[in-house]
Amino acid sequence: MSTRAAWLLACALAWLLCRPFFGSLGGLIGIPLVTLVFSPLVETAGQLRRRPAGARRPQWRGRRLLRPESLVWLLSAAGLAALAVPLRPALPPPYGWVLVGAVTVLGLGSTVAQGLVYRRRAGHWVPELRMPVRQLALWALVVAGVLGSVAWAVRHWTLPFVRGEFPPGERASPGAELLGRLDQQVHTSLFGPSFARWYWPLLVVAVGLVIGGGSAALREWPARRARLRNPFADAPEDEGPPQLRETAQVFLSYSRADSDFAARYVAALAHHVREVLVDWQGIKASEKWRRKIFDMLRASDAVIVLVSRNSLKSEWCWRECQEAIALGKRILPVLISPEPAGSVTTALREAGWGPLTDYQRLTMTGAADFDRGVRETLAFVAQEHAWVDLRTRLADQARAWQVSGFSEGLLLRPHEVRIAEAWRAHTPDIPGFRAQPTTEQHEFIDRSRSAVRLRARRWWLITVAMVTALAGLTALVLTGQADAEQQRRTALSQRLATAADAPPYPGLIGSSLLAAASYAQADTYEAATRWPPN
Repeated sequence: MSTRAAWLLACALAWLLCRPFFGSLGGLIGIPLVTLVFSPLVETAGQLRRRPAGARRPQWRGRRLLRPESLVWLLSAAGLAALAVPLRPALPPPYGWVLVGAVTVLGLGSTVAQGLVYRRRAGHWVPELRMPVRQLALWALVVAGVLGSVAWAVRHWTLPFVRGEFPPGERASPGAELLGRLDQQVHTSLFGPSFARWYWPLLVVAVGLVIGGGSAALREWPARRARLRNPFADAPEDEGPPQLRETAQVFLSYSRADSDFAARYVAALAHHVREVLVDWQGIKASEKWRRKIFDMLRASDAVIVLVSRNSLKSEWCWRECQEAIALGKRILPVLISPEPAGSVTTALREAGWGPLTDYQRLTMTGAADFDRGVRETLAFVAQEHAWVDLRTRLADQARAWQVSGFSEGLLLRPHEVRIAEAWRAHTPDIPGFRAQPTTEQHEFIDRSRSAVRLRARRWWLITVAMVTALAGLTALVLTGQADAEQQRRTALSQRLATAADAPPYPGLIGSSLLAAASYAQADTYEAATRWPPN
């Protein structure tokens, strides 16, 4: 379902819910509120609040005002201004024009502001607007407050007209005519008999909560459905270096004695990947550099180990390799020293690096091997990079969840759970790939799925309870209205029947008419004894 279809559905829902209170024509009052929720201004405001440093300023595009949502909002603003003009004489002199001016300025200003749009800029991104549950509740409260205020204002302005409290000279004014038509719409509606009751605006507030929350949920629904798309179902086989420049992080393990080769190697890789994590970048002597290095290992998508005579003697290089193996990282040993070239496997085992012999190696011992080695390194990093990149992020999230004491606030959200389950189901089956989901990631995904199901059940229970309460309240109000209407008709029937025989006698024709009217109102004892006339 597209956003446009969701908007139309929300408008229909708002009209159906407002119609029992304001009538068929007055029920259209809910459509501007729904249009405000779906307004492009809401999205632009959210992007402005999360705009990254250096991004472009929003630009104004008049073409956006031709969207149906913007046109409906413009017509609604014009209609509100037109309705405020007849009511101006009923207010004290300064406040009447203030009301008209405020409605006009806010309507036109908000309409023009809907033309604002963010443009993407190279190197920056525009954040996507997502509505969490708190924001859905906020929109429900906003719409309920606005609709409740409108209900109070309608009741406040219309009741004096119904009770005849308007001066005779003002009954023919445009404002009085407007109030008369509004009263006709309200009193012919389903809840019209309760219009004079104090709780009528509160019923409208309850309906506003449903309209606001439902509209915000419908606005978010297409985006949520889009985020549920399986990113691995139609993934390309070769993603290539361009995507690596945005996401890939490579950790380089080397010996200090090989710094010259490492610097040249890093410079060649840095043009094609997002970041090369090396211990000379940002690690000061005063920092706990061992913990920092292991943190970089966890954040990396692949680990490159420069194997040389110097690194085989380094205790810390082997510790980095052990940590990478324990984390299940993809490891590429790169042979850069010709000394152990005669028997690399033997040299690795003699140095205590036996587990590294199970990994595919790359040789860059000669000057002519450098460019080819860089290309093969990038091909290694690019292999199933989308899967590996998500594995790295899930590993970070799972570790943060464990460090926090298994806090539920750090678990995955519903659409993230589905993506994580798709990631787990599409584990690459490639010889020598070696990267697999860890036990911590399995536990993290399973606990997230359980938490999502529990929250979904809670929300369903809350929704069912709210709908049941509203249905019960509606039934109670309608039952009260029916009883009140029956009592009114009974009392009127008794008064008419009494008037048929009350002195002075109205005559046979008048008495018959009163008796007939009494019987038409209710089949009371008084009416039955006087109709039909003898």
